[in-house]
Amino acid sequence: MRKLKSSTKCNICLNTMLPSITENENCKPSLIQRKDRGGLIYPSKDLVKVCEISEKKIREAINNHNLFYNKNILHYLCVKVISTLTTQHPEILKNANHEAMHKYELLKNFCSSYCTLRLKHLAKEKNQNVM
Repeated sequence: MRKLKSSTKCNICLNTMLPSITENENCKPSLIQRKDRGGLIYPSKDLVKVCEISEKKIREAINNHNLFYNKNILHYLCVKVISTLTTQHPEILKNANHEAMHKYELLKNFCSSYCTLRLKHLAKEKNQNVM
């Protein structure tokens, strides 16, 4: 969340990443809350949805055995996630539509950051299994 916050220059877009006051009050106890020692920045529901769909697409790529064999897997995953989000969840990041391409850039940044972290983790696991 901090990495995304530092790379986003638009204040309106920054506000779409953070949960609203009602989201904070209605949230259930989660792993994020258990791990928080006072310094975590909580994501909005839209950002959590992007992460969930990204994880789903990564798992599909693992099941199809093309995760580590495709040349541009990060780009492929981002395109799949963004197309899924725009078709199945058109209401996502509706506040980021204030200027052309802001919504697309935010989705691309969210997806790219999450997928990069997951792919690094999966590659590290695969390398440890080889040794």
